[in-house]
Amino acid sequence: MLLGTMLLTSCETGGTGERIKIAYICKQLSNTWFQQVTKGISNTCKKYGIEYLEYDANFDDAKCLEYVDEAIDAGADGILITTTKQEFGPVIAQKCSDAGVLLMTIDDTMLDGNGVQLPH
Repeated sequence: MLLGTMLLTSCETGGTGERIKIAYICKQLSNTWFQQVTKGISNTCKKYGIEYLEYDANFDDAKCLEYVDEAIDAGADGILITTTKQEFGPVIAQKCSDAGVLLMTIDDTMLDGNGVQLPH
């Protein structure tokens, strides 16, 4: 439900007439739990006509951070993330903030540079 609310809010505030893009960066998409997560996100995006991008870091820390940049460069309006390391919170939060991209954690929480928990 929260995901749907975030997506609808993004759609309502986008106002550009462009298709909304949501990216999911996952620490291991081959895991059956995360396969269910990505299926749910994908189905919700289809329901609302939102473009969906998925990235599998496969427990590679460098790839996880690289995919944040790739999602931003691809024009993602929002990033959902299950990071390889929760300690990346401040870096990821800053990248998203600088780019004006919404950020929400899934499964593993993260803190921003001020120690505040990111939306989860």
